[in-house]
Amino acid sequence: MRLRGSESACFSAPVDAGPEDTLLTTTFSFMWPDAPHRVLRSCVDAAEAFQGETVGDFLVGDQHMPVPHLAPPCPGRTTTGTIGAMALYAGAAAEMLKFTEDGDSQRLGVAHEMDVRASEDMLRVGEVLWPGQYKPH
Repeated sequence: MRLRGSESACFSAPVDAGPEDTLLTTTFSFMWPDAPHRVLRSCVDAAEAFQGETVGDFLVGDQHMPVPHLAPPCPGRTTTGTIGAMALYAGAAAEMLKFTEDGDSQRLGVAHEMDVRASEDMLRVGEVLWPGQYKPH
């Protein structure tokens, strides 16, 4: 199953990935030390090959916020830069897509718990990376 309506590989890559394409790692732990996360293997390879301090930026309101190299924020629709070298998380999206295939409502609960944990983590990370500025909603 493919994510429809998306023109960016960052949105279709987690959908097309199988278990062998993901990796539990601490690669994207800049200012979030030793926090394990499951991402696509390809983004780890790209991040390790990337040269530079900032992989891109994204819009928060009307402000461009930088994404430091090896930082945990994942790309979204307003993100620009080297998308493939950013954290491309796989878990929750994969669970939600499996639900659309098999109808097992427990998958939605699993995905929701993953999303809640990720949101809480991102709030903490955002406050470290951009004190007083990064408040997702």
